[in-house]
Amino acid sequence: MSVTGTTFLTLYPEFALVGGTSQTAATIVAAEVAYQNSLMSDSAFGDFRDRALCLLVAHRLAVRFRITDTKLNAVDAPGVLTQQSSNTNGVSATLTPSALVGSSNALKADLSRTVYGLEYLSLLDTVISPAMLV
Repeated sequence: MSVTGTTFLTLYPEFALVGGTSQTAATIVAAEVAYQNSLMSDSAFGDFRDRALCLLVAHRLAVRFRITDTKLNAVDAPGVLTQQSSNTNGVSATLTPSALVGSSNALKADLSRTVYGLEYLSLLDTVISPAMLV
């Protein structure tokens, strides 16, 4: 499968209205897919390249437009963990920056801000050996 803006929006419908309308979203998504595609080597990730490309595009768009996949990540702000608790005194909510966002590794810190980025990191760890990143 070759990733296009249309295929991306089919796989990630939560991005269908970035920029306000579906036409604007199609343009923004197509541009981001083309840009990230131009940066990713054809041999990168092997058979998982299209998946990696989609996850990276989803991460970039999620950060840019503050979008989350509500099925997986109910956080309003990427990179912020929300904890809610209740007791006899009432309900409290705490917003805490993710520990991974504060990482000394800039790539991991950035990708840890969204569920898409975390999935990309997992794929990166699975497919690419640490020696290849040096």
